[in-house]
Amino acid sequence: MSVTEQLAAYFSDYRGEWPPALFRDFFVAPPYFRKLEEKRPCLLIGGRGSGKTTSLRSLRFDATSERLQSDGLDSKTLPYFGVYVRINKNRVRAFQGPSVDADQWDRAFSHYFNLLASQELCRLGKWCESNSIPTPNLDVVGDSLCVAASRDCDELNRNITRSLVALETWVNNPSEQTKPLFSMPESPLKYFCEAMSECGALQGKIVFVCIDEYENLLDYQQARLNTYLKHAEPPLSYKIGVKKNGLRTRATIDLADIITAPEDYNEIDIGVDTTDDFVKQVVEHRLELAKQRGVDITTDAEEFLPELPIADEAEALGCLAIANDILLAIAEVDDAPLLEWAQGIPKTSLYLAKYWAEGEKTDVVAQVRDWKSKPSVWSTRLGNYGYASLFWLSKGRKGARIRKYYAGFRTVAALASGNVRYLIELIDESLQAEGGEGDEWGGFVTPKCQTLAARAVGRRRLEQLESVTEHGASIKRVVLGLGKVFFEIARDPVGRAPEQNAFVVAGEHSEQLKLLELLQQGVAHLALEATPRTKATTQSEMKDDEFRLHPIFAPFFEFSHRKKRRITFQAEDLLELLVHPSKAISKLLTERAQTPLEELPQQLALFSSFYGPGPKP
Repeated sequence: MSVTEQLAAYFSDYRGEWPPALFRDFFVAPPYFRKLEEKRPCLLIGGRGSGKTTSLRSLRFDATSERLQSDGLDSKTLPYFGVYVRINKNRVRAFQGPSVDADQWDRAFSHYFNLLASQELCRLGKWCESNSIPTPNLDVVGDSLCVAASRDCDELNRNITRSLVALETWVNNPSEQTKPLFSMPESPLKYFCEAMSECGALQGKIVFVCIDEYENLLDYQQARLNTYLKHAEPPLSYKIGVKKNGLRTRATIDLADIITAPEDYNEIDIGVDTTDDFVKQVVEHRLELAKQRGVDITTDAEEFLPELPIADEAEALGCLAIANDILLAIAEVDDAPLLEWAQGIPKTSLYLAKYWAEGEKTDVVAQVRDWKSKPSVWSTRLGNYGYASLFWLSKGRKGARIRKYYAGFRTVAALASGNVRYLIELIDESLQAEGGEGDEWGGFVTPKCQTLAARAVGRRRLEQLESVTEHGASIKRVVLGLGKVFFEIARDPVGRAPEQNAFVVAGEHSEQLKLLELLQQGVAHLALEATPRTKATTQSEMKDDEFRLHPIFAPFFEFSHRKKRRITFQAEDLLELLVHPSKAISKLLTERAQTPLEELPQQLALFSSFYGPGPKP
């Protein structure tokens, strides 16, 4: 078995729903974890794959025990007891319909959640029993849940399962089944925790009810559980995981009484609280595990995923031919001193004169003369435009497999943008690409394989957008349109600032509101990112956020993954991407010439029917 095949075991599983052994081995506490472990209720906000599930499940009693044992501590010394409830959309969305009034649906859902959480508490009680921790008297708990008397946690769990089945049958056939008895909202959970406290199991500990995928709840269901959170009292607390924009209401059952942070709960935004050091630690932890188990591999993330210096990348993308053409042009004007000076400039820098001449629509020899007379100005220009000019180098390179490289640990981490699942997926795909090259492996992932992997992951995420939400098809069209726009901008230096890849929205207020709803859906499903504006904007623009495509798409569309400068788009033009994409792209590019379809990179050519013929260059 090759080294890349051996490493696959450590980077091929991207999900937080690992088997217990992998969970213990792979888990790395994120920087916000101490905040999550505090006694107060908490709202954990992050996109799909950002680590919400992993973090919440790590609070569960068995996962916490495993972590203590791996640190050489007694599992009986748990600082808290956590239980985990995942919200299943298929089931919670069944609690609605005209056959039952809203009040009955609310009571039925509250009972349903009580049963789910109590099942988890029964598993906690069973675990306590197996670890010689006192177990509670369950009489009051069973009565509160409206289930048969139970001698122990196992029997109570079985009785709860029967009650769940009866409730689900009624929910699906409310006019044909006898309505079951409903428990009081949250009461069974409080009785269970109080019973654990009375028997000495808690000893001052808090019980965390961790609720995952909160966005799957209907609005009235969120309001009900918001009420649980707002009025939580020791020894009971709540930890809620939700996608960005997934908390659709902050109301409680009293519509005038809302939940607010930090008064009612701690709010953790994973995107804000995830650091570069943490994602590096995640990768290096897995490399270390592999090394401990006999894989001959470096444990330094930056050695494992080396970057490609700008000069080397420029050479790989064809800058030498452009530099030679510049020297020939100087020779033709018979300026020997200028030619001698230009020959002293590295060809991996000299090509910038052609890039600048195209942008300024001037003669390249004149630009070289300007360079010679103002070396400090051009030194700054190289720093500001060197990276941006790499995208321009690919113009006209028909058939080139790679037109821009995306390599280096810092680049890979930036593409993942704090999303651990994306990070691991990028590395796994890189290892697969490395194994497919057939050459003897050098102990690191080459820039070429990193780039091919990043492009493949971006395409996979693009294709998956249609299935993540009912708005998925529209979100995908917006991503395809914006990706093409930023692809063209990256290759056209004429009259543009370098690396424009963020945008704000202007236009009619009604159009902005329509668009904002779609953009927020895109943010929730990691198609886009939204951040507060860095500079003042005009009154006619949306004032809250500036947007950009998620960096995971940058290698697919071949534009800069770095968050740099923004551009203003009209809301009506972006909305037109949904119906007339070719026309909308032309407007967004202010009628500038576009790359002919036959010269598009192979991955974009797959969507030529979406992009249409486009204007002639």
